[in-house]
Amino acid sequence: MMAANDNAIPDERIALVKASILEAAQRAGVAPEDISRGQWRRHKPPGPPSGHDIYALGATWEDAREAALAFEIPEGYEPPWRVPMVPIPNGHSVKGVSTLVDSKGNTVAQWVKTRADGVDPVQLVQDMLDEMPDRMAARAEPIPPPAIQAPDDLLAVYPLGDPHVGMLAWGKETGDADFNLEIADRLMRGAIMELAKRQPRTKRALIVNLGDYFHADDLTSQTPTAGGRRSWASASTSRPSSSRRRRAITRSSTSSRSRATTTPTPA
Repeated sequence: MMAANDNAIPDERIALVKASILEAAQRAGVAPEDISRGQWRRHKPPGPPSGHDIYALGATWEDAREAALAFEIPEGYEPPWRVPMVPIPNGHSVKGVSTLVDSKGNTVAQWVKTRADGVDPVQLVQDMLDEMPDRMAARAEPIPPPAIQAPDDLLAVYPLGDPHVGMLAWGKETGDADFNLEIADRLMRGAIMELAKRQPRTKRALIVNLGDYFHADDLTSQTPTAGGRRSWASASTSRPSSSRRRRAITRSSTSSRSRATTTPTPA
């Protein structure tokens, strides 16, 4: 890769650039050849060259990065901002590293903060799963599947279109029917049971989720695009709060009085 100017770039400067890219890529969690200029600036260690120095290796960031990564760093090379760390005590892990550098980017002092290793969360979950069968008694014996006499070329299909499980609606407020978790459960179970009774016997069934199975996409109770608020029912919710009922009743009463005053008197 040709430099952007006629001045030769010292090998130690190229080594510094490459070391800074490699370390910044490791901190950013990306491959060195994929690290962006912004990631390099955010994650670079305290002592690498400035942005002007790295651009001396090429006309663009991509050229500079490619030129630096192609450079062979001498064996045993250590960047000046990195100093040997003290041995970590047994049973400890590194919590953080604080580095004091001078105006030239050289390391003056470094503090290594450790913490005692706690319980491995992965191993903890595995231990819980291993002990669960012994701690929790089976509620019922496994039921063998029934022997069904049905042709192999039939398939039962249960399409679920916009069930909106979790939606909370009060009929007096919305002008339509009530809806909550209990109603959603009853409707879906009843619909599938009714369809199963009407259709021929099949060995296989396909449940198709056509979208909007749940009323919200996450726990924020908002639509992902516009951030609109949604009424979300809890497991114990059967109707809206008393304040919402009072507002709905007030609106319903006002509307009723309005209709009453506009009703024509029979002749």
